[in-house]
This record gives sequence, C-alpha cells and structure tokens, in this order.
Amino acid sequence: MARLLTPARRRAWSLAHRWLGLAIAVFVTVAGLTGSAIAFWRELDAWLNPAWFRVEPAAERRALTDLLADVREARPDSRVRALLLPDRPDAALVLMLAADTGGADEFFVDPYTGALLGERDTEAIGLGAGQLMPLLYRLHYSLKLGPFGEVLLGIAALAWLVATSVGVVLAWPRRGQWRQALSVKRSAGAPRMLFDLHRATGLLSAAVFALVGWTGLWWNMDYAIRPPLEALLPPTPWYPDTLPRAVPAVRDAGPDAALAAARAARPTGNAYLITLLPERGLYRVVMKQPGEVGLYGRTEVFVSWEGTVAHITEPATRRPGDSYAAWQLPLHTGQFLGLPGRVLWCIAGLLPLLLGATGTVLWLRRRRVARR
Repeated sequence: MARLLTPARRRAWSLAHRWLGLAIAVFVTVAGLTGSAIAFWRELDAWLNPAWFRVEPAAERRALTDLLADVREARPDSRVRALLLPDRPDAALVLMLAADTGGADEFFVDPYTGALLGERDTEAIGLGAGQLMPLLYRLHYSLKLGPFGEVLLGIAALAWLVATSVGVVLAWPRRGQWRQALSVKRSAGAPRMLFDLHRATGLLSAAVFALVGWTGLWWNMDYAIRPPLEALLPPTPWYPDTLPRAVPAVRDAGPDAALAAARAARPTGNAYLITLLPERGLYRVVMKQPGEVGLYGRTEVFVSWEGTVAHITEPATRRPGDSYAAWQLPLHTGQFLGLPGRVLWCIAGLLPLLLGATGTVLWLRRRRVARR
C-alpha cells in the first residue's frame, strides 16, 4: 500500500499525519484515558463508594412505589426520572432525578429498608470518591465544557480517523515484512526504537481506533452524522414520540405493576432500568433478553399508566437503522466482545498517550536535527 506512494505524496501524507496528530494529541489522550476508566464505570464506582452500592440482603424488598414515595417526601421538589434496578441481592437501588430540580440528581437507596445510603450531584466537579466517575464520564465526551466541548471532541474524533488512516497507509509493510513492521529494535538506538514503537502500536491498534473514532462521531456530532445515515437506513420512530402530548388522567398503577407486566410479557428478559414518562402516561422498562449483545439490553417494554403493555421494541422488530444505532454503544465500549472486549478497549485507551508521546518526541528530534 505505502510503496504505491510517490516520494512527494509520501512527504505530504507524512506532514498531514504529523500535524494532525500533534493538533489532537491532548484531546485524544484525555478521551482515551478517561475511556479506559469508564470502561468499568459501574464496577469502579461501586469499589470507590461501597457504602452507596452495597446493602445487606433481607427476606423481602420494599415496593418500588413506597420507595419512590419516601424520596418524594424527603425531596418534594424532585422529579424521579428513572430507577436503576439492583442486579444482585446485595446491590442498592439507584434513583435518578431530573436535572432541572437542582442539587443531588442520584439517590442510592437500600431496597430492603428504604434507607437513604447516599446522594450526589453528577454535574458537580470534584476528585472525591463520589464525584470521580461522573467527572471522568463528562471529561470523556465533552471535556466538561458542555456542547462546545462535545463539538471540539467530535472534530478531534474526525481528525483522529484521518490521522489513523494516513498512518496505516504510511506504515503498511511490504509483503513478508509484517514481523519487522511489528517489532521494536531496541539495539538500534533511541530514535529508531521510538519510531518502531510508534509504528507497531499504531498498526496494532488501528482497527480499535477506527471503531472508537467513528462511533464517537455518532455521539458527539449526531446532528451531522445521523441525517445521511438515517436517509440510507431509516429508523423506526421512537414509540413515545408517536403518541399525542395530551394524556388522559388515569390512576397510576406504579412502577411495580409496570415491572410485573414487562416481566410477564418477556419472562426470559432481565429488567435493569425503569424510566418514567409521565408526559406520555408510560413506564419504559428496559430489559436484556438472551442473545442480546452488550451489557445493557436492547428490549424496551412500554407499559401504560394503568399497568398494561402498550408496545414492545426488541431486536426482532427493529429496522436496519435501529440496529445500527443500537450497536454504537457496544462498539464504542468493546461490550460486543464481552469482558475480553472491555479489557481490550480499556488497554487501547492508554495507547493514545503512548502514540502522542512517541510522536511528539520524534517531531522535536526532527526539529533539532533540522536546526543543526
């Protein structure tokens, strides 16, 4: 591949690779390091805050409706928007509050006793155990700069894709020379060793970087990426958006009835999240059924306020555009390969730091040589 380049073209491509890499080195390094941490977000969060996430199992859990009533009594100005259900007998229930209520937007509750174990404002900046993981998450996708940071990292992801592609073309070895291209010659001096390390790391990680970069565009620049993709792969309208805004007043059966209805409709599914949609008169129960890819489910059971199943969205009913969108998170995080994929993506998140460091040192050395 690289041998087809003329010397002038190779020089131009090398300059493009070098300056793009230098321009985005800081952004990609921050995104990579924070991505390595949040690849195991829930596990690390629970390890840092065991008093919030771990409870003593008892004979019976309290009703979700009662737990919601306790939170509303303690925080009458709050609006609970979602419940992250316990995935083990010793796990806490996490209540997510609407962001516009101010103050804490996550409550950790003992599902057996109803005791409040802890709370936090995920938008607050802090390096303490309770704030670290939310901070890393926001640094990862926006540098904690809001919409401007999202656009900035989206541009960096696009430049990263170009720089990675150009680097692969430049580093692609001749036939039969792959062993040489992927080896590091430590006896040839520091500059050659750094060059070999940079080239080998880039070639080995190019496929992962391409996946992470492209899916990162989906999250950070969806306003530019989604329209052409949805024109090619039309998605199904989200079910709540097809309903009228005006919801007739009915008796709310509560989240327990919604969860029971969803489990009855899909008995093999494992429910992990309930979202409250009062403006639509719905509960959204998210489940993972056997065979679904990733940590989180792709099955949505919409249950009416009265407690009856109104609609089910699952992989079997999805159109190509829906499936494409649903695959973005498993591909971006490595979840589609299970635990080995998450470990591999975690390691890959450290490599931009190595590539940025070796590339910068090689560039500085080249400048020193040119000055001499």
